[in-house]
Amino acid sequence: MKRAALAAVFTLMAVATAGADELQDTFDKVNRNLYGIETEKPAPERPRKKLPEIREEAPVRVEQEERADITWDFETGDLRGWTAEGEAFRYQPTYGDNPTARHRGQPSQHQGDYWIGGYERCQSPDCNAGAVQGDGPQGTLTSAPFSVDSPSISFLIGGGCDLAHERVEILVERRVVYKVTGKCTESMGRVSFDMSEFMGQTARIRLIDSSSGGWGHINFDAVRFE
Repeated sequence: MKRAALAAVFTLMAVATAGADELQDTFDKVNRNLYGIETEKPAPERPRKKLPEIREEAPVRVEQEERADITWDFETGDLRGWTAEGEAFRYQPTYGDNPTARHRGQPSQHQGDYWIGGYERCQSPDCNAGAVQGDGPQGTLTSAPFSVDSPSISFLIGGGCDLAHERVEILVERRVVYKVTGKCTESMGRVSFDMSEFMGQTARIRLIDSSSGGWGHINFDAVRFE
């Protein structure tokens, strides 16, 4: 009993003089010495994985000629005018109908020779046709800024169908105004977006792959300004 009374006196003294951390340490010592109780510490919060953000900068003025420096159909065989982050688009663009080469039964329906196939790993006519990188890698692919000077934008999209993790976004002045996902098929289809209210403003297109599960990839091709 005397021991408990002394512990109570020491605890009251600590309340009057200690900071929050010191006070918690005092309570822990009392619980441990008097009652044999270990105070449970909260587990540290795990860091959350964040997608790359477009940095806030002064508004960018984009001339019409600059849009021509961005490959919109990937027929250059590279990603000029686009910035890739992460590993998802490391082996892009894809050459030919690689899903058919691997007997997927879902033709890509791309236009021309090259397209973005997030599951594929075939970058040239000399590649191992049918080779894949799979759904594991994640990342983003973002176009350089361009001026909206057409009333609509359309493109081909396919691949995964989880909007939260696999999607294409249109950003205007760094704000997402449209986002769309695939239909869980390698075959792409065309989607169109009304851009009339954004005429004269600066836009980007961004592909997002933030899943490594089934259908954790996005397909994309043939942007048109109409």
